[in-house]
Amino acid sequence: MAVISKLKPGQILFSLTSQGIGNTKIRRTAMHKVVVSEIDPDGKFVIASWNGNTPRKFFASNVAKWKVNEPKPKRMILGMPSY
Repeated sequence: MAVISKLKPGQILFSLTSQGIGNTKIRRTAMHKVVVSEIDPDGKFVIASWNGNTPRKFFASNVAKWKVNEPKPKRMILGMPSY
């Protein structure tokens, strides 16, 4: 779990989200990279780019869900890794 006070600009974190696979009811957990651009001096929010999108503001409740170490896939679902 990530904490704003321990982050540095340029650090890469990992976000896990649940998503559906195609036109089925099957779901998997996908991993996305989060790159920290800036950190608020007061430690209330960070400016980060999630999955290569434009950077935006994320508050402590979102940052707490991110992983510092890259997770390993638990299984493969329809040829795609699930974390």
